[in-house]
Amino acid sequence: MAAKVFVSFEYIGTFECPKCKKSWNKNLSNLKDRLENNRVKCNCPCGHSFPATLDRRRYPRKLANLTGAFVHDKSKRRGLINVKNISKSGLGFILSSEQFMHIGDRLGLKFNLDDPEGSFLYKEVIVKKIDDMYVGVEFCEFRHRDALESYLKEN
Repeated sequence: MAAKVFVSFEYIGTFECPKCKKSWNKNLSNLKDRLENNRVKCNCPCGHSFPATLDRRRYPRKLANLTGAFVHDKSKRRGLINVKNISKSGLGFILSSEQFMHIGDRLGLKFNLDDPEGSFLYKEVIVKKIDDMYVGVEFCEFRHRDALESYLKEN
């Protein structure tokens, strides 16, 4: 299985060797055209070679398994969700049942973080991606003055 490498908006890749766990950063601006292909072969200083998949995002995603709920802004339909990943700009979740929503719809999301305090969050979001039961959303407000800011800083 290929290692996942986060590539920042400035084309800096953060690599981690699956064998020795050493990590390093590398400027990948010379690979701008190959980032669409997103597969590279890496050579660690320890001598281990491994394949990697490049993931270019403005903000890294943190994997999650958080339960919550949504309410549709206009239709007021409600449903349960399972948040699978979260970043500074948005999150991805799985719907618990089939729902009627479209790209561009606004939702209100309620969920608790799995931090020691079990922090409650309410976020207004816009639907950006729908893939069967998976929904990707973008936060309407990017300045997080709540528990999400410190939650995303944790490793």
